[in-house]
Amino acid sequence: MQRNLIIARCGAQSLHPEWRKGGAPDWDLVLCPFQPIEMQGLPGQMVVGHKWDGLYRFLTEWDGWQQYDYICLPDDDLFATAETWNRFFAACGQYKAKLAAPALTPGSFCSHLSTLQNKNFVARASTFAEIMAPCMHRDFLQQVLPTLRFSRAGTGFGLDLLWPMMLGWRDIWIMDATPVEHTRPVGQQRSSALGEMSEYDFRFIAGLGVVGATWPYGGYTPQGTYLDYQDKRFAEVYRQGYAYVQQQYPQYWAEVCAFQASAPPQVSAQALRKLEHALFHLNKDTGTLLSRHRPARVSSVSQWSWSQDAVREASGGNDGLINGGYGFHTDFEDNPWWQVDLGQMCAVHEVVLYNRLDQKECCVQLNILVSEAGTYWQTVFAKQDEAFFGGADSEPLQVMLPTPVMARFVRVQAVGHTVLHLDQVEVMGSPAGAAAQKGVFQKAIYKTARFLNALRG
Repeated sequence: MQRNLIIARCGAQSLHPEWRKGGAPDWDLVLCPFQPIEMQGLPGQMVVGHKWDGLYRFLTEWDGWQQYDYICLPDDDLFATAETWNRFFAACGQYKAKLAAPALTPGSFCSHLSTLQNKNFVARASTFAEIMAPCMHRDFLQQVLPTLRFSRAGTGFGLDLLWPMMLGWRDIWIMDATPVEHTRPVGQQRSSALGEMSEYDFRFIAGLGVVGATWPYGGYTPQGTYLDYQDKRFAEVYRQGYAYVQQQYPQYWAEVCAFQASAPPQVSAQALRKLEHALFHLNKDTGTLLSRHRPARVSSVSQWSWSQDAVREASGGNDGLINGGYGFHTDFEDNPWWQVDLGQMCAVHEVVLYNRLDQKECCVQLNILVSEAGTYWQTVFAKQDEAFFGGADSEPLQVMLPTPVMARFVRVQAVGHTVLHLDQVEVMGSPAGAAAQKGVFQKAIYKTARFLNALRG
């Protein structure tokens, strides 16, 4: 077994066979295809879905990656040779990177200037490493593993802004000496539907207060000299290294000319609190939480919904993602509702509603109803006052039923002609739902908590 690992989330058109050519790989390759492909004798397992929801499932079910020093998770449309990956992993170890990515060759499809190869550096200290080909030290991957579930649609959009914040924007490197070619258009350029899904995923990450930092603040030249943002030469050397951008990427030329070196941002205590709260809610003990990930429905979708698929839209109301935004959004209608199927008759004793914090006034009067078969509904709670309630601010509406009610279906229904948009709905009772994941995943939660405390100083 080698010290480094590539996990290819790949399809039938994947370029991963090219990665093992042009040299003897000193790293292992494991496949995680999203559709049936020829495995060519390589280890791996097919997991349907998008890149990051599939990788989350794969990494939590297979712990073999924990035996490696560095794990790279590249897109399958990158062209690179074995020797390129060899030198890339060597550079990760040399610079003691916690998060890194290879630069992109001139001519590659790209979304960010800073990801393109700068010809005046061999490696740049950066505030950003794109999710196209992130490489993490094993310890950091264990810490960020729970955050893969923040990607509601599975695109991972925004995770590459969250992860650097978790590192305090330090120990992140773009390796200019080992560029790879990105051969296909990116996100919105490739598909408007994919771009739309990416925006939905980003909405939750942005709600955590993540800073959009994507600039380098230092780098090693081919002569071995390290220049950083405090050195007056750094900005000029950086701009000269991107001279080719004027012809090949004119859309970025103004950014090259305007570049001024600056320090990484400071981590916001508020953002760290939001991240801690989001992780807490996502991973809290589900022993009495009946509704998490159960089939849900919503009365309608709207132009503000994160999905026009009503079932998918409704799933945002009980997926555990809480940040003060909204997990689902109905249209304007009479008495809009969201409901969950608990899968069996349960003794329901509590319902907790997490409101959208920036528009609390839109959800004031509401009813909670229950049903045994989803046909006849009984109102078990009616909120008729005008008081606002919160959610991610630790002030959700907690409805304790005087006596547990036997039901399979639970519905939250707004009163009047309005919209219903809540961050999350939690139904408590017995019998218990699926137990919280243990083992490696739970350890990752504890490590993340300790990591955030250390970052707070």
